[in-house]
Amino acid sequence: MARSSIHLAVLLLGFATGCLHQGATGQPAAEDSLHYTFDLTATTSSALRGPDGTEPTTSAGPAGQLVWSGTIQQAPTRRFRDGSQGAQIRFGEVSLSQGDGQAAPSDLSGLAVELRSFGNRDILAIDQLEHLVGEGLWGDQMLALWPALSPSVPELEPGESTRRRSSLPFTLEDGMGIPIALDLDWSLEGPVACGQVACWQLRYAGTASGRGLERTESWLARYRLSGQASGTLLMAVEDHTIVDSELTLALELEAKLFDPATQTPRGGILMDLHQHAKLTRIQEAP
Repeated sequence: MARSSIHLAVLLLGFATGCLHQGATGQPAAEDSLHYTFDLTATTSSALRGPDGTEPTTSAGPAGQLVWSGTIQQAPTRRFRDGSQGAQIRFGEVSLSQGDGQAAPSDLSGLAVELRSFGNRDILAIDQLEHLVGEGLWGDQMLALWPALSPSVPELEPGESTRRRSSLPFTLEDGMGIPIALDLDWSLEGPVACGQVACWQLRYAGTASGRGLERTESWLARYRLSGQASGTLLMAVEDHTIVDSELTLALELEAKLFDPATQTPRGGILMDLHQHAKLTRIQEAP
């Protein structure tokens, strides 16, 4: 997998092991395929720290922004021996703009990953994600897309609310990564009208936290993540599929760098990550 300056793919794979929905309406109905439009904005800024851990005084670069817009198709693939199921997530036509630039066709168009989850949609893995990494793709920075597509919802009845902790202990090769915990307060409202169908409306908000490790031949990085997550979700009452999903993440990622042999501090980087994702189901497949 390609590396960014502080390997945002580590963060993505940790968080992307978010979840899909079981919820008050029970198990989601099986579908041949579901189609969604999506919009995702990712803004990142960073500042350097000195080896003594002093407060950030130097910008590591200007704030960057990536904006994707396009379509996604979700279709079942296979069942695994442990009872989990695979679903192919394939990108349709996708446009990407960087910074103040104009939107242009993205190389993501036509590419796919396989999302593996149990029946309650808790995600175990996202396979083939490495194919989405690189210039013109930036799949390793699509942080909010996967949990927006598959938010983990507790069992609720209309009018109820509850707090749920989701533990995300997933890492990259050689045990590297950022296991993340989400502590979210969920509430269920509805049913409400969603165009021609009735939907359950859910809201959630809470915190994200995590720690992790990454090692290369030239440096060792220790990560600490904290921040906020909030979103809304509309799910069809009839078949329990996602009709509309919106997620906002405001995260801070601190990476402390060390010499891998001597453990001598080499400074670090502090990153602010803000992302907003919105998906809307296409009722009639294109």
